[in-house]
Amino acid sequence: MVIESPESSQEQVDNAKSKLEEIKEMLSQEYNLVINSDNSNLDDAVEQVTKLSKNELQSNINKQRSELSNLINKDAKYKEDRQNAADNYNKELALQTKYSEAKSKVSDITAKNFKK
Repeated sequence: MVIESPESSQEQVDNAKSKLEEIKEMLSQEYNLVINSDNSNLDDAVEQVTKLSKNELQSNINKQRSELSNLINKDAKYKEDRQNAADNYNKELALQTKYSEAKSKVSDITAKNFKK
């Protein structure tokens, strides 16, 4: 019996062991056979698969943390750029207001000079 999936649960492993015991018992009764089985390899295999799965999970967690860190940095940069753009916009509005006031004063001065 082969347990192929690394995601095999302990319940699936126990079911496989139970099935092996049933087969052993059936063969023992039917054919008067004595079958010895060693489940230590199965236990070792399950432990290795579990470790592998844990390693994969840890690797995935590390990748996700790295991606989160990158996103946090991008968010901070976006906020900084947005603030700079807002500041520049406000400066531009102030300059436009000054320009309009200056233009108006020039028009007033020009109009006064033509009246003289």
